[in-house]
Amino acid sequence: MVVSDDPSPFWMVNVIDFFEQANYADGRETDLTGKEANGIYGQAILLTLFAYNSLPELIMPVSVVLTKDAIEWEQVAIVRYASRDAFLNAFPLNPHVEDAVIHKEAGVENTLVYVTEVESENLPTPATEFLYNFRYCEVLLASAEGDRIRADVFNSIGLSTCPQAQWDVLDAEAIASEYGVDAALLNGIRFWVLDLIQNNGGMPSEVIVEDFGAIEMRLVASVLLPEESDPTAEEGAAYFIARVDRDTVFTYVAGRQVYELQDPDGTRYMMQSFSRVVDKDLQLEDLQSLGERLELPLGWSFSTRILAEDVALNTVNGRAEVVTDDLNNTYQRVP
Repeated sequence: MVVSDDPSPFWMVNVIDFFEQANYADGRETDLTGKEANGIYGQAILLTLFAYNSLPELIMPVSVVLTKDAIEWEQVAIVRYASRDAFLNAFPLNPHVEDAVIHKEAGVENTLVYVTEVESENLPTPATEFLYNFRYCEVLLASAEGDRIRADVFNSIGLSTCPQAQWDVLDAEAIASEYGVDAALLNGIRFWVLDLIQNNGGMPSEVIVEDFGAIEMRLVASVLLPEESDPTAEEGAAYFIARVDRDTVFTYVAGRQVYELQDPDGTRYMMQSFSRVVDKDLQLEDLQSLGERLELPLGWSFSTRILAEDVALNTVNGRAEVVTDDLNNTYQRVP
């Protein structure tokens, strides 16, 4: 890996056997199981992986071992790295990763690691990045800050796929009361239709994970909501231009089909995520004919196109202009 500059993604397949009880090298006393200690490691490295466009794609228990083996394997984890350079910067060249690795070493008794990659000529065009069609949900904890509303945004990416039954039982009022905020906003279920998100506003320095019902979520941002927003509303007003303070870059890769609204003045808005808030059965393939379903205001239009090159959708001066259609899909203004 050190001598190769191959920019292609690759996958590490980890087969894991945990210590029954965590075994820390410094001899500390702990009630953690090996699996729990390894879980601490997993949560600690997630933001680092995301920073290098990498993530765990699959984590699952081993139900049955069908081959003869002296080790009772317990878990398989498949981690996708964007490139060899991404792996090196996330781990061997990262001076801070050792604080997380001590938990992995305390939890894992035996492991096998296999590296695999897809031959470049067999990769689909475009290559699907980890956020595209990725299912997620969010809880926003909102309180007044002067004449604006600030919301701490908790997102499920990397921790949960937001099972519908678990999402449906969340109670916004109960969550707001539990966390002592003015209101809790439930944003989901959603699916990204972009490939990468770069947050230039800074990520939270501390990893904070909360359980909302049975769904684990991580604090990913603190944003000022639109001045006109109603924190108690479950859905945004359709075709209303909301201005959100955040400094992000959304990337859509070449070859991707994108979905756009255009207002009467010719301003375009590119879809960032589709929603199952209104239509609980909405699928990615349904977006192709979405214009036939939308109740567009006079002068508005919906269209799709295939990108000939990558598109980086920037906010302007730290502010995004966002539109929601009548199915609660969200779009950001194209500068």
